[in-house]
Amino acid sequence: MITSLTARYGDEALAKMIQAASTVDKTKTLAKLLEAKQLEGWKTMGLSNNGVFKLLQLNRGVDNLLVNPNLSIWVKYMNYLGKNGHDDEAVMIKTFMAHYSDKALSQMLTTAKKVPDTKVVATKLQTELLGAWQTSKKTPEDVFKLLQLDKAVDGILTNPMLRTWMKYMDDFNLKNPDKETTVIKTFMTHYSDDTLAPMLMMAKEVPATNSIATKLQSQLFDGWLIAAKSPEDVLMLLKLDLDGLLTNPMLNTWTKYLDVFNVRNPTSRESMIEALTKTYTDEALTTMIMAAKGDQKTAKFATDLQSAQLKNWLSKAVDQRTVFKLFDVKKTDADNPYRAIWLQYVRDYNQKWVTNKT
Repeated sequence: MITSLTARYGDEALAKMIQAASTVDKTKTLAKLLEAKQLEGWKTMGLSNNGVFKLLQLNRGVDNLLVNPNLSIWVKYMNYLGKNGHDDEAVMIKTFMAHYSDKALSQMLTTAKKVPDTKVVATKLQTELLGAWQTSKKTPEDVFKLLQLDKAVDGILTNPMLRTWMKYMDDFNLKNPDKETTVIKTFMTHYSDDTLAPMLMMAKEVPATNSIATKLQSQLFDGWLIAAKSPEDVLMLLKLDLDGLLTNPMLNTWTKYLDVFNVRNPTSRESMIEALTKTYTDEALTTMIMAAKGDQKTAKFATDLQSAQLKNWLSKAVDQRTVFKLFDVKKTDADNPYRAIWLQYVRDYNQKWVTNKT
């Protein structure tokens, strides 16, 4: 009977029919008999478990592999051959890896772990997959690229493959303490600071990624500190040009780094205005601040920054005539606020550097 049915329907279609019949009370007994005959027939033909995997067309698509009704008949054939010992998942993952890419398998297993019916087997298979990578001596760097996490930084913190990779990295570090790596170190290997920093900044605004993004930003700052990057270095690294500086969202990242830098380097502390002055000319910085004071969105920030600038000039005894030129007071009306600001600077300058010395 099994021979004629196979000739008529083919192994793959017949296997599905048998599986369907095994769930119906009226046909359950017959289905069990036919299943046994089918398994026996494959063994008689000398088919390997890999051969039956292809025969049942389980190599045609990975996405629904764990819910494919023919998967269970293939597992039964493995048992029939006695190839599995006590570890079905180890044999399964080895066969899966022979037909599908590591990335495709990882994606399928990650999705299957979210489905109650496949969660248990998917979790076991994922463990076997990670073990197979370890056996083949794959480094976290290898797996990072294997999962194509090196292709784009946007959305990487919500990429389900990242969790798989982090699990592998943790296991690798545990077994190889002398080769330990970190998430941020790997990120910095593949992505530039000026793309990584904005991604982390935006991810901090999303509740689902706030925690990991905050942690990674702190580690990124640590990396910059270890590399002895000054606030001025990071200002340029983040491409913070004067045009639009006070409205650039990356300014917040830079000021946070400035705070961290000052805490870690108390003898090299510097204020925001000092760092900006080291990077940009007084003329350019003054022009930017003056323009920003005219914008309602940045007026307060610019006013505070200008106050800091005046204090910085005063502490360095910047000549009042220089400030006169910077504010272009000569071309202003008598009631222009910059004339008043300059006059106050003159009074402060005289009190600090002239009166006190007489």
